[in-house]
Amino acid sequence: CILPEWRRRGYGSYLLRQVLHRCGGYSRDQASLFTAPLPAREGERAFWAKFGFVPEGGRLVRRRKPDLSAAEVTLEQESFDYTGSEIRPIPTVTLDGETLRYGVDFLIDYENNIQPGTATLTVRGIVQYEGSVSITFTINEVELIAQSYSPVSVTTHIGDAPALPEEVTAQVNVGPDVQFPVVWDEIDPEQYAQAGPFTVEGTVEGQALKPTATVVVIGPVQAQNVSAATVPGQVPDLPESLAVYFTDGSSDQFPVTWDLEGVSFDTAGETVTVTGALEADGQALTATATVRVLETVSSDENIALGTRDELPFAMASHGPA
Repeated sequence: CILPEWRRRGYGSYLLRQVLHRCGGYSRDQASLFTAPLPAREGERAFWAKFGFVPEGGRLVRRRKPDLSAAEVTLEQESFDYTGSEIRPIPTVTLDGETLRYGVDFLIDYENNIQPGTATLTVRGIVQYEGSVSITFTINEVELIAQSYSPVSVTTHIGDAPALPEEVTAQVNVGPDVQFPVVWDEIDPEQYAQAGPFTVEGTVEGQALKPTATVVVIGPVQAQNVSAATVPGQVPDLPESLAVYFTDGSSDQFPVTWDLEGVSFDTAGETVTVTGALEADGQALTATATVRVLETVSSDENIALGTRDELPFAMASHGPA
C-alpha cells in the first residue's frame, strides 16, 4: 500500500512502477498477477487504474498475459506451389523456450494466401496469451495447362457471320477454371450460307489443346398460313405480316404481300385461296390465306376477327454436317 502523502509528493507512481518492473509486471513473455487493497476513495482507485489495476472480489487486481509479439514463429518451408485454394501452413511458435499449442494458446490469421505472391501469417494469442506476431511466406506460380474447355455454342441466321466469344473457359491442371483469350480460325462464308451446324477450331496461346465451337445456322422453314371469312363482293381484311418458322423452332414476324389480282369473292359459299409472298433471311416464302365467302352473316359473327393461325404440321430438322 502506498501512503497518500507519498503519492501526493509524486513518489507513489515512481515506487509502484519500480515494484512492477522488478517483479515482472511489464514482462512481455511472462504472466504476472498483482493485488492491492481496494481503496474507499474514488481518487485512490483512479491512481491504481493508471497502472492497470481493476476492482475484483473486494480488492484491486492487475493481471498481465505474456505478449506473443516476442515469440519466435517458424515454418517447415517458406514457399509453396500455387494450388488454387487457400494455403494454410501451421507454424511452430515458441516463447521463452516453451512451444505453444495451436488452438489452445494461439490462433492464426492468413492474408493473400491463394494467388501467387507473398502471403502473410499472423499468430494471435488467446486464453493465457495476448498480442500477435506476423511472418510471410511465398506462393509460387505454377504453369496452368488446359485439360478441357467448356462447350461453346452460338446461333446465327443464314448469311450472317457468327459472333464467337473472345475468351474460352478452361479446366486446368491446378485450381479453378480459367478464362483464356482465344483466336478462332477463319470461317468460310459458304459454311453459314445454308441451315445446319458446323464447328470452328480456336487457338489459345501457350496451350496445346485447342477449343472448338459449334455454330448452328438457322433458316426459315415455312410461313404461317391463315384463314378468314368475308361476304360476297367484299375483299377480306388479311394480315400485313405473318410469322415465319425457323429450323430451331423459333419464329419471327415478316411483312407479307397478298396477290389479289384476278381473285373474286363474289360467289357465296365458295372457298377462295389467296397467295402471299414473304422474304426471310434472303429466302422467298409463300403463304396462303383460305377465305370462305359466307352466304349470310349472323348478327353475332364478327368477320374482322375471323382470321386464325394455322401452324405448320411439321418442322424441318437437320443432322450433323
